[in-house]
Amino acid sequence: MRIAVAGFQNGTKTFAPCRAGLAGFERADSWPPPQRGEDVIAGTKGTHLPIAWAMAAAKDDELILSPLGPKIAP
Repeated sequence: MRIAVAGFQNGTKTFAPCRAGLAGFERADSWPPPQRGEDVIAGTKGTHLPIAWAMAAAKDDELILSPLGPKIAP
């Protein structure tokens, strides 16, 4: 069975002393950088993100994952 995989991680900066610019979303630090397609699987495997746990469970059940669009987080 084929399963579509997509994700969106959001970090709010309500009380931050400055505004978040585009570079803050593109920079990889504790989060992977924005990714598409098969890069989503490779770039999030082994992390503590919800998508990584879902992918591990799908692999155990021998499901085929089809990643969709990007994941972006500041």
